[in-house]
Amino acid sequence: MSDFIEFDEDDLEGAEQPDDKPNEHDIDFDGLSLREAVIAYKALRVERDLAQATFKPLDEALKRAKARLNDIMRDPESGMDTIKIKGVGKFVAPEPTWYAQVQDRGALDKWAKDNRPGLLRTREEDALLNQLVRERINSGQALPPGLGAYPRKTVSIYKA
Repeated sequence: MSDFIEFDEDDLEGAEQPDDKPNEHDIDFDGLSLREAVIAYKALRVERDLAQATFKPLDEALKRAKARLNDIMRDPESGMDTIKIKGVGKFVAPEPTWYAQVQDRGALDKWAKDNRPGLLRTREEDALLNQLVRERINSGQALPPGLGAYPRKTVSIYKA
C-alpha cells in the first residue's frame, strides 16, 4: 500500500466543521496509527462510492416515478387531486401555478419601461414577472404586451 493519499476538494468540503451528530460510519481516529487511519479512510471512501452507485439509479427511478405520477394526477380524466396511502404518505396535485413566458422581448421591455422599470433581466426579476402574471390572471386582467403565461401543476408529496 502506498503512503500517499490524494484528497479531492469534495473530500475536504465541510471537513473543518464536522457535523456535531456522529453516525455509524464515523471513524474513531483515537489510537490509530497514520497507516491505520489512511486504511480506514480508504475503506470508508469505497463504501461511499458503492452507496453512490446504488443511489444514482434509485434516485433516477424515483424521479421518473414522480414524473409519471404527476402526469397521471394532472390528467383531468383521473379525477384525483389528492391520494392518501396509509404508511406511505399523501400525494397532492394542487391547482396549477402560472409562470411568465416572454413572447416578444421588445414589446415587453417597452411596457416594463413605462409601467415597471427594472422588471426584467435577472432571475429575481423573473420571479416578479411570475408574480405579475399570477396577479393579472387571478384578477382577470390582460397580460402586458409581449408577455404570455403557461400553467405548471406539480404533485407535492408529504411523508406519512
